[in-house]
Parts: sequence; C-alpha cells; structure tokens
Amino acid sequence: MSQPSFLPSTHKSSFVEIFQTQVSRTPEAIALRSGETTLSYAALNDAANRVAHALIERGVTPDTCVGLCAPRGVELVIGLLGILKAGGAYVPLDPSYPRERVRQMLDDSAPRVVVSANGAAEQVGVDGARVLDVADTYSRTDTHDPVVALRPEHLAYVIYTSGSTGVPKGVAVEHRQLMHLWHGMDACVFNTLPMASRVALNASVSFDASLQALTQLGSGHTLCVVPASVRSDAEAMLAFLATEAVAVLDCTPTQLELLIQGGLFERPLPALRVILVGGEPFPAHAWKRAAAAPIACYNAYGPTECTVNSTLAKVTGEHPPHLGEPLPGVLAYVVDTDGSLAAPGVVGELWLGGAGVARGYLHQPELTAERFLTNPFAEDAGRVYRTGDLVRRRMDGMLEYLGRNDDQVKIRGHRIELGEIAAALDTHPSVRKSLIVALRFDDADIRLVAYVIPSDTAPAPGVLREFLERRLPEYMLPYAYVTVSTFPMGAAGKVDRGALPPPTSADLPGQPFLPPQGDAETAIALLWSQLLRVERVGRDDNFFGLGGHSLHAMQLIERMRRIGLVADMHSLFGQATLSAFAATARWSDHAEVAQEDKPASGAKWIETITTQKQRCDWVYNQVTLAQKRPSLCVQQRVDIPKVDPETLRQAFDAAIARHEALRTTIHVIEDSLIQRVHASYPLAAITPIDLSTEPDPEAAVSALITQIRSQTFDFSKLPLFNVTVIRTAAHDTVVFTFDHVCMDQAFLGRFVEEVVGEYIAKIEGRPSGIANPTTTYRQYAEWERTEMAGESGRRHVAYWADLIRRIGVNRYTDRFADYSTPWSASHRQYIAQGVSHLPPDITAHLARHAHEYVGNLFHERKPMARFCTYVNSEVFHGLAERAARAKVPLSALAIAAANVLLQRLTRLNATLVSVLTETRPIGAWQDSGGSFVNDALYAVEYSAETTVNDTIAQIVEQIPQANEHKVCLLPAVLSSTDISLEALGTFCLNYISAESDKHLEPFASRHLDGGFASMEFNLTVVQYRDGFYVDCEYRKARFSPQTIEQVVTGGFVTVLSAFADPENPCIADILLAHGPSQAVATASASPAPLSA
Repeated sequence: MSQPSFLPSTHKSSFVEIFQTQVSRTPEAIALRSGETTLSYAALNDAANRVAHALIERGVTPDTCVGLCAPRGVELVIGLLGILKAGGAYVPLDPSYPRERVRQMLDDSAPRVVVSANGAAEQVGVDGARVLDVADTYSRTDTHDPVVALRPEHLAYVIYTSGSTGVPKGVAVEHRQLMHLWHGMDACVFNTLPMASRVALNASVSFDASLQALTQLGSGHTLCVVPASVRSDAEAMLAFLATEAVAVLDCTPTQLELLIQGGLFERPLPALRVILVGGEPFPAHAWKRAAAAPIACYNAYGPTECTVNSTLAKVTGEHPPHLGEPLPGVLAYVVDTDGSLAAPGVVGELWLGGAGVARGYLHQPELTAERFLTNPFAEDAGRVYRTGDLVRRRMDGMLEYLGRNDDQVKIRGHRIELGEIAAALDTHPSVRKSLIVALRFDDADIRLVAYVIPSDTAPAPGVLREFLERRLPEYMLPYAYVTVSTFPMGAAGKVDRGALPPPTSADLPGQPFLPPQGDAETAIALLWSQLLRVERVGRDDNFFGLGGHSLHAMQLIERMRRIGLVADMHSLFGQATLSAFAATARWSDHAEVAQEDKPASGAKWIETITTQKQRCDWVYNQVTLAQKRPSLCVQQRVDIPKVDPETLRQAFDAAIARHEALRTTIHVIEDSLIQRVHASYPLAAITPIDLSTEPDPEAAVSALITQIRSQTFDFSKLPLFNVTVIRTAAHDTVVFTFDHVCMDQAFLGRFVEEVVGEYIAKIEGRPSGIANPTTTYRQYAEWERTEMAGESGRRHVAYWADLIRRIGVNRYTDRFADYSTPWSASHRQYIAQGVSHLPPDITAHLARHAHEYVGNLFHERKPMARFCTYVNSEVFHGLAERAARAKVPLSALAIAAANVLLQRLTRLNATLVSVLTETRPIGAWQDSGGSFVNDALYAVEYSAETTVNDTIAQIVEQIPQANEHKVCLLPAVLSSTDISLEALGTFCLNYISAESDKHLEPFASRHLDGGFASMEFNLTVVQYRDGFYVDCEYRKARFSPQTIEQVVTGGFVTVLSAFADPENPCIADILLAHGPSQAVATASASPAPLSA
C-alpha cells in the first residue's frame, strides 16, 4: 500500500473560487489564446459570468447538469467556466458523436440547458429550446461574479465513458476531487513552471485529461487551445508548439510517438518544458526516447472515476515504463484474487482510494456500489475504486501496469466497454447475437473485430458499419465484421475467443474489388495494405472503412513522403477512397529515404519484419540476458590435422557473406520487433587456444567446448556465433557455435561443409564453386507473414487446434513422474504467472505480447539432467528393414515408437508427441541458413487390436498434413486454444540424422548438444550408420535417475526392439522391461555424440 502525503487544506471550496482569486491577482494577464483571439483573465471572467447569469435565469443551481456542446475554441472554454460559475456540472457532448450517442447521454443526464456555439448542439439533435448559445450572452451587462452557494461536495462535471450494458455511463466528479487534482499536479509538476506559462489544451473536453490544462486557469497560466485540424497532424502540431511557445503539452502515447517521428526532440522548441503522457500504456521505445530528451516527460495514470490522475512517473532512463507513485492524497492498493493485499512483485488488481475518488456513476447506484467500496484496509479512509487494472508493486515502490482483467480496452486514449458495441450491434434486425474482440496488431495498433451470428441472411460488413456509425463514435467502430454460425465454446462453457476465425479481406466493409490504376494509386494501395494490414486494396475502398483512423492518416502521410508522394492529410478525410485520395497526391522531386528493399549505396543494413521463430527466440533471449543464463546454441566440432587460422577466417567470412541470417540482429523499433540484416560482418582474427601441454588433452578439449557452449549472446549485437580453434599435440579441433536464432541443427552440417569447402579451396588456391543461396531468410519472413494471414493462417491454426481437441489434454508426464509440481492448464494464465516473474526492465514489452510469441519460456529454467544410451546395430538394422518394406522414412518409426512408449506408460487410448520439425517449405529455402524450426504434433489412437504397422500408418498419414501446416508455430496454437504447454504434458522428440554428414568423415565430425530444454522430458534420437544414440534430458524436480533409466532403456528401447521385429506385434503385447534392455549399451560404453 502507498501511504498518501496529504497537501495542506485550502479554504477554497471549489475550483470557481480558485479561478476568481486568480482573476483578482492577475486581471490583465493572458488567460486564453485560440487562433486570433486572446482573452485576459478579466475578460474571460466577464464572459463566463454572462453565461453563468443566463444559466441561473434558466434555473441552474448546484448539482444541476448542463450540457456543453461546442467546437474547440474560445466559446468552449467560456461556456465551461460559465456552467461552473452558475453552480452547474458540465456534461460534455462531443459534436462529432452520432446523434444516437448524444441522445443516450442527454436522456441519462437530463440537462436543464445545453450550452453551445455555432449551432453545434442542433447539429447533433438537441432541441433548440434547451440550447444557450454563448454568442447570445455577449450583449449582457451582468459581468459580476454570481453569488452561488457552492460546496466541495457539489458536482463539477459528468463525463461519459463506455458502458458494458450498451449505454454510456456518466462518471460524476465533485469540486473537492477537482481541487485534489489541481493541488496534486501543482505540487508534482506545475509549481516548477514560471508564472504565465503557456499550457496547451490538446485533449477533448469529453476526455477527462483536458482537466490537466483547464485547471491551470487557477494558477495564472495561459491556456492555448489546439485547433482540431492541428491535433491530427504531427507537422502542424510541432509548428503550433513553436509558434505559441507552449510550455506544457498533454497527449496520449500514440500521439507522442507520431510527434517523435516528426522530430519532436530534434526541433528547437525552447519553451516546451513538460509533456504529460496518459490515456493508454506507454510503449517502451517511446519511453526511451522521452527519457533521453531535454524535456521533462511524465507518465500520468488514472481512471476517470478517480479524477484524471492518480499516479505519476517521471520518465527516466533508469527504469522501464511504469506508473510511478500515487499523487499526494491518493491511496494505492495492489489486491490479490482473495481480496488481500498482494506482496511486492505479485500481480494484483489496483484499488485506488483517497481524495480523488469520484462520487460514482450518475443514476446507477448498483454499479456504483459494485465498483466503489468502503476501504477495507484502513479505518475512516473513505472509499476505494476497483480499477480492473492489473499491476504489481516493484521493490522500489513503483507501480507497474500489466493489463486489464475484464473486457474493457483503451484505444487511442478512449476507454471502451466491448459489451456496449455488442449491445448496439445486437439491435440490428439481421443480427441474432454479436461478440466484440480487441485484436492487437502491435502495441500502437489495437482494432475491434465484430463477430456476428446472423438471424437469417448475413448482413454485409458495410451495412453493419453504416448502422453503427449512426450510434457510436468513430473510435468505437469495429474495423471488421466476421459472420459465424456459432461462437466456439471452451471447456468451462465460456466463449473460446482464441478459436474465433481471424478476419479476412471479405470481412472488411469495403467495395467490390477494382485494382488500382496508375503509379500513385498502386503505391498508395501498397502503403494502405501495409499500414492497415489488409490483403489487398481496391480503387473504391475507403481508408476509414478498412480500419484506418486519424493516427493512421498521420502515419500514411509520413510514409508517402518517404517514397516521394506528397498529399494533404485533410484531403483524406474528404476524399477517403483510394482513387479519390490518389488524385490529390503528387510526386515530389525526390523521396526522403530509400524504399526498404532498395537501400542506398553504402547502407549498413536493411530492416524488415521478423519471423515467428525470431520473435519466440527474442523473448527467450531477453530473459536469458536479464538472468545471465547461457544461450540456447547449436554446435559442431571438426577435427583437422593442422588449421591455418587466417585461411579459416577467410573461409568463414565467405560463408557468412552468403547467408544473411548470420549477419542479422533483432531490435525493438516503434514497439515492434524487426530484423536488421547487416551488409557485412568481417570475422575477427582467430587465435588458437593451445592445450598441447595438457596431461589429458581430450578431457581438456571437452571441458573447453562445454565452457564455450555456456556463453550468452545478445540478439541486438553481432556476432551471434563463435569460431574457436583448439590446438593439441595430435590435431586441431575447430568448434562452431551458433545461437539457435541464426542456425538450426538441420542446416548446421551443410554450413560447416561450406566452410570446409571454402577452406580447402583457399588452401589449394582455387575457387570453391559454392553457389549463393537462391533465397534469403528475410524473404522467408515475408512468405511466412503472407502464409499466416487470412484464410491460410486460419487453416494452419485450425489443423493443430483440432488435433489437440480431438486427442485431448492428458498431462501424460503426470502418469509416470516421481514428483508433482504446480502447473497451469490455461496458456494465458500461465503467461500471466510467467510475466509476474520477469525482470522489470523487460516486462513492459513482453507483458503485452508474450502469449503470442512463446509457449514455455518465462519461468526460470529448472535444473535438468541427462541420460544417454546406445541402441545396438541389430535393432537399428531391423528398424531400417521395416522402414524400407513400408517405404517410409526411419524418422516415422521413431515418432510412432515415441507415441507407443507414452501409451504403454499411461495406458491411454490416444497419445500426442511433439516433434522438433524443420519448417522450410518443401523445395524452398533448402540452401539458406537461418532458424527454420517448430514443434509439430503427431498423434496415435489405439484399440485392443492396434499393431505396430497400424501406428506407423497413422504417423505416415499425418506427415503431409504436418508439412503443410508446420509454418504455424506451436505458441500461436496454444494462444488460440488457451491450453498451456504444461497441460499437454507430453515430451519433445528431436530426430537427427548424423548419417547425412558423410562429407565430414575425413574430419571425424560429430554433433554437440546445445542444451534445448523447453519441456520437462525430451528425447533426442541420433541416427548413425549402424545404430541410434538416445539422449534423454529431463527435469530433476519431476523424475528420479532410476525412473528415467527404466523409461528410456526398459521403455523406449524396448519399444524400438518391438518395432524392429519382422513380425507385426500388437501394441498391447509390448511389455516394458523394468531394467536395461538387451539392445542397450549405456553411455559409458561409447562416446556420447551429443556431449563435448
């Protein structure tokens, strides 16, 4: 709990008194600037008094709701102050809202009067008889301060937020809470500013963040109204800040990012001293930029129910994004699921108490009682508000935001209840039931998707959007409308949102496709497609109908500039179809930067999207770096009589030049993971390590190789590999070590062959003749993205998800493990638990994306042990003969045998085994280095008559389907099904064919284990010319060494022996031995090929 430091109380009872006191102090100081209009404090007070007297004549008294509907400008501020001075509570009615939305707010708040300007209220359907136009008060002469008996507990305003019932709910805030905000922000931020500093009024008055600026009229500062046309244009906003000499700006993180991209911190803005950022989570990359800026930036957090800001964090480079500490007078509690205070570091819901807690929801006593509770943690401490936000308190006392615990989302600073959109959509006559889902493309791009069960004929997406446009504001409109026959249900009887199909281009409210015409349309269509993440864009498609919004529009104009296209952003709002907007664009003389795939001569790198595997590996790398643990590596050792280090370096350089993956780093850019392919990376000189004097050279070499394998690579820095030459009296040993992000086991032998081929060619003074790869890893990333998008991506996920659902979740290892450990059935719950254990400096990014990237990488890796056995040549040749007769690969027999092992251990009717699989598409990327690895699932179903051949046939039948869908990584499936890897409880089989390394025979090559251990039980089977080596890696907290020996030798090898039998035994007749099989020689009998 945070103890509040209460500020001295003031004799002022309301913000009106504070403002009037400031008027008396500095009557001639400038209070308000808007366009060409400037008002002094005295003039602003007089104008507000005229409005106040007019309202009092119409019956406005304390606690009376008064609507406020006016465009941004002087009249808006005058009207707001006039309402307060009359004793009323202002209710903002945004002129851009649909009439239906305004009607709901009017029905609920029942304002006696609506203050307006320029006919704004009438435009949204307000009865003219209720309207008071600010301009109509200018002729009044009663400019004295009205005498109103305002008390601290009287209402100051009612701001409507999204409501889950389908109707917006009004948050009622009193003057005493508004006074608390003014005091707290003055104590923490504004008291450092010179008198009469200029403060930008950027936020809409319908958004409570606007009070940060409005309350500064009580401190003598100048309010500068940001024009509506400037707010959505980064270039215009920066010019406004400079021209108006603004000292304080408030904005959302999304707007801050766009201003940063426009050069906020590079431009000369000497007056700008403070930026207040709030309304949505603060992205890590923007935080870093802000921390390095010469401007004081603050992360301001607080729900509307707690009066704008409850906590404040100074943005510094010392900490990752966080919420900071409570404002003076605020109590902050982190509460666990049973209602107790959570310990530091433990995730819980944030409850806020103290002076900022609002009165409650207008006319909704039941909802108020549900969300506003008597403080259970302190006597006489008033009430607390349950925010629904998940946080944890760090050891330094700072609060860290981790997400929501309900169906509420924030998009572009607006709080949205998904149920309100569904309630509106359900009123359409063709909709029987709807469900709204927030789909995250990246941290700065969250979009709403509507899933609709039609009552009869499915309505077109465009029809549904037009229907909602008349009822909801623009920021609440879904970008896609997906028709489904039913909502998939999970085991708990709730909708399985992860199983809902992703939207395709057919679900967007666009027009019949007509291809773009001309260079401008074609170029802009490509930018729309990339920015809005749609498969294709036609001439008649509407930018906003495809999911675009004002912030996308700003990004579009910037991207157009880069390729040499110039257009006015405001023309996009009036000419929103591709053909119409392209007609307004013109080509400039030059592009600001080169296009992505055509870097300028001499460029150091190319940036492009990452693969699923790179994103998975990056998450693990962040945890590895933070916890100072070894990286996951692949290694290969080559023994050579005598190595020339410089020739070897040149040979390795030549191989690196051919394979981009070895010159690639991974970075967070604009809160997205990108790969940066460097133009070159010359290897440093290789200095041999001399072990020739060691008494036991081979033992010393093995120890050194183990040490090399224990290094930690940083994905943001090259190199991500190591080449070591070890010199002994007998020969030299070259050890190639690669982080698995840039090299997989399947290609390792091929790559080493290239290096050796280059080395021999250089020794012999001839060209190597090795051809460059026909494809690159970044091309694979583009192909993968296309393959995982739309209908094809839906099919890939569905195949694996259906397989898991058909076989069931059986937690196999529980049935033969010695010890039990806690586990989570839910993938999302598992990730939430994992996030709570992450190091603070990487939580901000991972907490939002982890479930999309990883399956089982969060918790600290548990201690593992290994047991190795050698399967003799008799069994090997028996298996090879069965495979030849059946015309199937030997690996299929190993997969079938692994499933049968599980069946004999568990006696279940169906089993599922994860198999480490190469994801290179058949016939493509075969000559390209990189990490092409996934966990493919293979299942076997059994009856009393199932034979060995039956199990093999089942595996063979699945191989084409597994190959077709292997591009979809297992974490994506787990996220879709919300089934954790722990719940699957199976083991991973890694089948390696060392026999294919014939080209390395002269150098006595052998594989070295890289330590992969994401599951608690892993089997690696290495195929040699006349035998198998089986390496079992297991978690010591689950299995005893004796059990593992029985499972491997008396179990797996016994099953392999049954498969080698020329007969066709029934699975039920395979009896597992309780001791070592006769087909087994223990690892001590021959050197382990998977150890150094």
